[in-house]
Order: sequence, then C-alpha cells, then structure tokens
Amino acid sequence: MKKELKAILIIGSILIAAAVSLSIILPYFKKQPTTTDQGVVRIYVNSTIADNLSTEIEQYEQDVINQGYSVEVINWSTTNVTLLRNDLINASLQPKGLEGAVLIGDLPAAFMQYYYF
Repeated sequence: MKKELKAILIIGSILIAAAVSLSIILPYFKKQPTTTDQGVVRIYVNSTIADNLSTEIEQYEQDVINQGYSVEVINWSTTNVTLLRNDLINASLQPKGLEGAVLIGDLPAAFMQYYYF
C-alpha cells in the first residue's frame, strides 16, 4: 500500500509540474492575432498582366493581410511617373498612412543621377 501511495504521489507531482510548465511555455508558441492593423500596403499591378497573375496576386495579398496590414490592390495603366508619385503621396497622407508599396510589372520609374566633379 505504501509503495502504491508513493507511486501515485510521484506521478501526480510529475503531472502537475508538466501542466504548470506547459501553461507557461505554450503561450509563446501561439500565433499572434492578425487583427492588429499595422498600416496600409498598396500593390500596384500593370493592368496588362493583372489578369494573368490574379491567383499569385491574391495569394500575396492574403500573405500581407496575415501579417497584420491592410492591402489595396491597384491596376495601374498609365505610364506617367508623376501620376504614380502623386498617388503614392496622396496614399501616405490618408489617416491610415502608407506603410509600403509593391510595384508589379512594367510600371513607370523615375531615375536620378548625381554628378560629382
């Protein structure tokens, strides 16, 4: 009888210690909620390739959302770099701001060169 009682006490102590350890450790492995809004990411896609890449763009959009960002996908057709720049500036002035932008396809780009003499 004494041996059985000792075994039960030892096993019970081990189970309690394991439960306490798990209750301390497991919260660190829990996935963080995706409800926190970290800002807006705009995805600009050249309108001529948007349909061909729709599945990939939707997957990328969902991946960015899962990281806590709001996403705006924009089909862009104009080649005027000033319009794109102004659109980015206006987006950054919105209440949620602009956390980042991704440009996919043949979109206008501005180049600048420094000359050192």
